[in-house]
Amino acid sequence: MDRKALTFWHECLGDILRESDDDKALSGLVAHLKGLFRSNSVILMIYRADSSPVFLHNDTGHNWRKNNFDDYIAAFYILDPFYQAALSLKEDGLLGLEEITPPDFHKSEYFEAWYQQSGLNDEVNFMARLKDGNVVALSLARTIDAPRFSQKDLEDMRMIAPVVCGLLATRCSGGHKETEKGKRLHAELQSALGAFGRDILTPREFEIMQMLMHGHPARSVADRLNISMETVKVHRKRIYAKLDIGTHAELFSLFLAALEGTDTASGEDPLKAYLGP
Repeated sequence: MDRKALTFWHECLGDILRESDDDKALSGLVAHLKGLFRSNSVILMIYRADSSPVFLHNDTGHNWRKNNFDDYIAAFYILDPFYQAALSLKEDGLLGLEEITPPDFHKSEYFEAWYQQSGLNDEVNFMARLKDGNVVALSLARTIDAPRFSQKDLEDMRMIAPVVCGLLATRCSGGHKETEKGKRLHAELQSALGAFGRDILTPREFEIMQMLMHGHPARSVADRLNISMETVKVHRKRIYAKLDIGTHAELFSLFLAALEGTDTASGEDPLKAYLGP
């Protein structure tokens, strides 16, 4: 970090440390980091193991976005690699998208159905564990019209990560408890996802579709099941034919549509209920 950037960062710290209001302090931290690393999409949220995420700051209204966060909260968060990383976070710090996804992540169902529609070119998350077991995450991202974060950017972020994570952990320490309603909806979502397609597909097709829905690209599915890529592609083609869809995005759209018209608490296959007899 050069002298100018370092001065800017220290001024930011001074402002935050003098601020008694946690919300204002967090807003200042977000604004300074956004400017320091030239991010044009910023999110501050709390990931919760037994409930949907809660947004504390959402500055993602850029021109390249084609999706919305209503769908994210409704279902897509449970498939988000950063959400999965938060659930298993052992140490506070900085995580980059490439660190937590396979090399062919851009070929995954989740990427094509959701992430690509967000219009992002690169993303990192500062993640810090909270006393209640939840994880606060500050996402800095650049859209497709901007360059990816440089190696120098990442080095600078890692250098200040202990301070950033410390501030996130202390300033986001309370007031965001899970509600019974949130817990129930999360449990129902997990149940619906785990049953989606179970009564329509063969056991092998169901196994493969579950992996695809959880963000595994075809190569990852093949490696984990010890089968060939061609076999995975054949199964996927059959799955799509049975569901009368033709793209990755349509698979997730079908899942969301099935959720809307199904009693997810019943444990039934939402796809069977949606498609009817």
